[in-house]
Amino acid sequence: MSSRKRISSIPHVLGVSVLSILLLNACVPGSGDAPASDNARSGEDEQVGGAFGFTFDPEAKSVDVPLNTVVRIQASADLDPETVSAETVRLLAAGGDPVDTKVTYDNGVIEIAPGQALQSRTTYTVKVTTNVRSSSGDQLSSAASTDFTTQAASAEAPLPENFSRWEERMVQHGTQIGDKLMGLSSSQVRSPGSTILNEVYYDGARVFYQIAEYLGATGSERDRWHAYAKRARDIYVQGYLEPNNYVAAGYMRFPHGTYRQWMLDESDATLDSLVKLRDKPTFSRPPAGNTTWYYHKYSREIAYAIQANVVAEKAGAPRQTEFLDRLLDRALTHVDIWTTGNYLDPDSKWHFVQAFMTGLTASALIEYHEHTPDGRIPPAIKTLADWVWDNMWVADVNGSGYGAFKYVNRAVSGVGGPTPAPDLNMLIVPMYAWLYKETGEREYRERADLIFAGGAQLASLHNGKAFNQNYRTSFDYLRWREDGLKRWGQ
Repeated sequence: MSSRKRISSIPHVLGVSVLSILLLNACVPGSGDAPASDNARSGEDEQVGGAFGFTFDPEAKSVDVPLNTVVRIQASADLDPETVSAETVRLLAAGGDPVDTKVTYDNGVIEIAPGQALQSRTTYTVKVTTNVRSSSGDQLSSAASTDFTTQAASAEAPLPENFSRWEERMVQHGTQIGDKLMGLSSSQVRSPGSTILNEVYYDGARVFYQIAEYLGATGSERDRWHAYAKRARDIYVQGYLEPNNYVAAGYMRFPHGTYRQWMLDESDATLDSLVKLRDKPTFSRPPAGNTTWYYHKYSREIAYAIQANVVAEKAGAPRQTEFLDRLLDRALTHVDIWTTGNYLDPDSKWHFVQAFMTGLTASALIEYHEHTPDGRIPPAIKTLADWVWDNMWVADVNGSGYGAFKYVNRAVSGVGGPTPAPDLNMLIVPMYAWLYKETGEREYRERADLIFAGGAQLASLHNGKAFNQNYRTSFDYLRWREDGLKRWGQ
């Protein structure tokens, strides 16, 4: 079964309890999994999108695909070569980022050659859009797609401490929360109370889709995680966004789950939802002369607005250059405020730093930089990560032997004490792993591993919000950490 093969291809990655759950789900009759003995690059995967269809190699749900693979797509009809390009035939990495590729077409076969080796243990999606036509002018009625997962790198990275605990709790608590959401009635989904809405805060749909992708889930197991994701998105969209005509609070803007839904269906309705998430919530269109938005207390709203712009653009919406440039300027100003203490807000009560807010801003700036390189961003992330570590890291929380960041860097009435907050570690850890990937400086990987270990050990996952904030971006930490080890070899 492919789930069993997935596990054997990444030794020491899945903990014992996770292994048991995956094997149980993998053995469900009718899951459609391929036999474990199948070669990862053999077989056929016919997808019909209209008057003609495609056979993909690697086939759908393949695992252990070589990192130097060239994707081949056999069309069942002659194609118009003018309609076959890197714009119409795409290879997407985890999160939907397009891979730099060379796309060629000859004698009924499309080849997609990545510009560099693929990342290990990563799920890639291949999409043939409806702009591809046959030589007789026939058009696909819907996009054709498949996905595959690459093999582990030849030299496996040493795993961070508490990795198995992080994985086991991901499946255990994710299943509990997902089952709870699935048990809601239609009226509860469309008119959720604050408690229910809290269960999907920090983008529950994104988290569930990421878990399915991370586990390499197939068949009924994949359907289960995707059902959790769809239910979480329905609660957010039908129960909150639509009743408010998408005029959401800036801190309630969560576009990534919707973007991952768009990656699956590429529907106009889902794209429209992404555009509305970009344009309608508060803090969407910063006026040129406004200074209030430079106040760091709005950093979360600005960070989410940047991300909403990036994912909408990835889905094909035109860039709003003027507004996006203003948002970036404000986010970079927030980094400067935190690291220099040059507070713009006249209210001295706000002259402090919240560690998790720095993590949210860093993730937004990195996401933008990975999509559109900006020379201002890497040094800003480095300055921010160094300052937060030097001023807010607590190495041993309550004698546990594990660390966390202070919630705030000084006591502020009504804002929360400066005690360590391990529940928030996973929102902060990605920037350190990214810096390691970018610079090769081992210190950043060591810091990231300490942050991860503390969060995995000490964080409470008592509700959906706590669970989502721990699994929202910790996958980025793992991916960038592994990319750094592969790149720098240390």
